[in-house]
Amino acid sequence: MKRTGPEYRRTLGLRYLKGKRCKECGKIFLSSRNFCSECGRKGELTRIDLPKKGEVYSSSVVRKSTSDFNLDSKIPYSVGLIDLDGTDFKAPGIIDSESRTTGEEVQARIGLLGVSNEIRFYTYVWNRKHQYHSPEPSFGGCNVDGGVGIVDYGVYVPRKRIKSEEIAEVWGEQVEGLVKSFPGKWDDTGSYAMNSALNCLKGSGVDPSAIGKIMVGSESHPYAVKPTASVVAELLGSDRQCVDFEFACKAGTQAIIDAHDSVKAETIDYAMAIGADSSQARPGDALKYTSGDGAAAVLIGLKDPIAVINGYESFTTDTPDFLRGEAEEFPVHFGRFTGEPAYFKHIKIAAERLMESQCTKPGDYDYALFHQPNSKFPRKVGKRLGFTEDQIEPTVVVDWIGNTYSACVPLGLCRILDQASPGDRIFITSYGSGAGSDAFDMTVTEKIKEKQKQKKRSVDSWIGKEDRDLLEFESYGKYVKNKGLLKD
Repeated sequence: MKRTGPEYRRTLGLRYLKGKRCKECGKIFLSSRNFCSECGRKGELTRIDLPKKGEVYSSSVVRKSTSDFNLDSKIPYSVGLIDLDGTDFKAPGIIDSESRTTGEEVQARIGLLGVSNEIRFYTYVWNRKHQYHSPEPSFGGCNVDGGVGIVDYGVYVPRKRIKSEEIAEVWGEQVEGLVKSFPGKWDDTGSYAMNSALNCLKGSGVDPSAIGKIMVGSESHPYAVKPTASVVAELLGSDRQCVDFEFACKAGTQAIIDAHDSVKAETIDYAMAIGADSSQARPGDALKYTSGDGAAAVLIGLKDPIAVINGYESFTTDTPDFLRGEAEEFPVHFGRFTGEPAYFKHIKIAAERLMESQCTKPGDYDYALFHQPNSKFPRKVGKRLGFTEDQIEPTVVVDWIGNTYSACVPLGLCRILDQASPGDRIFITSYGSGAGSDAFDMTVTEKIKEKQKQKKRSVDSWIGKEDRDLLEFESYGKYVKNKGLLKD
């Protein structure tokens, strides 16, 4: 679908507006014109940064929308001119008010105006001062003023696959159409993390010794004490901070938060966050149909990010819907309890907090990624929150490799980055049993084009949506052997 709208729409989270000034007469323009309307072509135009704050100069209330953009759901809404701080320029846009207003302080963001003939049109939306995002929000949120974001990414998924029919032949259940990944002979969480990290750094131009912190989120770490991250660091050639995270399936996104905060604090230049799991399921348990293997790594930094992290929010409670006790080999889950009071509640609250803090709504995003314990849950929770099928489907990975636990959301994010365009906005909410959710707002930058050209293999190839000839479909016997389920 094509997109159009204000120049530099949403890029870098709209930390400033872009405009042009005539060197001859000083007139300011918001549009990407090539000559001055006052001086003609003799007036050379130069790019300038415009403030994103101002006061409402004049406004009108729209009570009947044009049919082209289908804005009936937004009626009534205001349109007007904003007198930008420190300039004599008045910028147009939609004002988040149902009545006329003048003199009120506002701040700009980019919002979807509507869709016409499969073209998405964007415009400036001016939020009133009382809706500004607090620089020190509660509930662990983060207002990002700098350009901290994802610099590069890489994934790894083993080629071994098993169809649900193979499992059903052993356990007698009729489940069709499901496929999941499982380890090869020498695979484990550590090898997944290492391979995803290597794939992340290919073509990045970043010296591994400059990575100040490496973090691996997983619930299947090979060692009870020794960190998986130190193995990754040794392989890459980094000898600084290493740490493992555990928070069920959201350990990978917890690593992204820590990486972001460390880089934003300017204590390090780069941090690598990895989500990796060889997910566990007791033979005969319902989880055996969906628990998969894989990893995804993202490199976080300030220099040339391909996607900027605009902000995040978290929500956590003590909800033991799924757990694995000390020295227990397999996790235990509590049936329907894992859905409504656990997964859906935590994702909903974290997602709503993020949209409130970022002054956004579902229609402002191009992609909506949710944790995927199965095929049904992410689509169901996305619909409840107001997201559409078009926003959710490009983020799904569970349909091809199963639930990879801590790697699930990072893999979905990498799949988005494979296909995203500059200015696209990404909404993400993870979930980890125990229980908690992390929600992120990200904006894709112009750097994504070059990065996509560098990638030798797509996430769709790794998960098996494409290049299925690279996969190896095996029997249930081979699956339980490689998963270490056969005991001496």
